[in-house]
Amino acid sequence: MDQSALSSINRQVYQRFPELIDVKPRLKKLDDNTLLTYQAEVKISGPTQSGSPKSMPRIVRVVVNPRNEIIKISTSR
Repeated sequence: MDQSALSSINRQVYQRFPELIDVKPRLKKLDDNTLLTYQAEVKISGPTQSGSPKSMPRIVRVVVNPRNEIIKISTSR
């Protein structure tokens, strides 16, 4: 996957998931398609008993076809 295609896909993902803006994806080849995996810790509202903010992992998986078009986006909650 070339750099301009990756930049275009990143822009689409970052627009939909702004909490992942600084995250660079891991790429994995799946037959003809490519899987991009974005992973980050996201702060959620509501402090814990210790007063520190809660956080949870956020994983976004994007499947891209050979023409560099997004086929599917899935995410953890």
